[in-house]
Amino acid sequence: MDAVGPLAEIAIAATAAIVVGALLTAPLHPAVVNAVVLVSVGTSMMVYSLMMGISLFELPHFLWNIVFTSHSTRGAGNNCSFSFQSCIGLFYRNWLLFFWSMNVMASVSFGAFVTVQGRSSTVHRKFFHLTVSQIFVSGLFYDRDFIWLSGWLMLCIFIIIEGSSCRFSFLLMTSGLTSITWPGVAAVGIGDSVAAIVGSKYGTTRWPRSKKTVEGSSAMAAAIAVFLIAARPFCSSPVPSYPKIVLTALILAAIEAFTVKIDNIALPVVGYFLLS
Repeated sequence: MDAVGPLAEIAIAATAAIVVGALLTAPLHPAVVNAVVLVSVGTSMMVYSLMMGISLFELPHFLWNIVFTSHSTRGAGNNCSFSFQSCIGLFYRNWLLFFWSMNVMASVSFGAFVTVQGRSSTVHRKFFHLTVSQIFVSGLFYDRDFIWLSGWLMLCIFIIIEGSSCRFSFLLMTSGLTSITWPGVAAVGIGDSVAAIVGSKYGTTRWPRSKKTVEGSSAMAAAIAVFLIAARPFCSSPVPSYPKIVLTALILAAIEAFTVKIDNIALPVVGYFLLS
């Protein structure tokens, strides 16, 4: 049985239970809220153990193997071809974990630098879009199941830990990147970042009734088109044609230019249906 899908589904259900339970018990003693969290986590662990056919004592080792063992290597035979495939899979998984760690360290270091400087601009904020996008792009290239699982688990962890203090825009960005993979990364991670940087630095002509600039939107359309064309060899069938990619890039840039707040969700959804 696949271990990745059920784990993500149970994590999402447990997060929803924790959020609802915390809202309902917020007026009560903090110990009650903590009890809700413990019950939700414990129940999810028991359900997942039953689904995987293992005991609770085996669960930590099982989860460790999901992270540090390539998903493609589990459940295969012990032959020479599998041994070679296993080594390749483990190499990619370890490389991904190292690369992702470097992006996290870069984000933390950059955040500390901006804090010391005492000022934050649009260009500074989009740096985090780029580092998160690098994580998702590398995962989509080399380990789609693992990046899908990691994305949803990251979203759940941020919701539980940060709660109401967590920036809603970050949650929208992460859910947009996670939910519809290639269009999400192209629009939210790459296109929106390029549009903000180019628009703030070189934008002079603004769209009617909008703060966005023509230069930023043009740069966004170009960035989305280039990224999707480069990603065509990695897309599952049917592969979108070049005219469809260009048209999608133009439409997404137009939507971004005239929407506020909801673009991190709207762009991946619209991009998905346009490229389907």
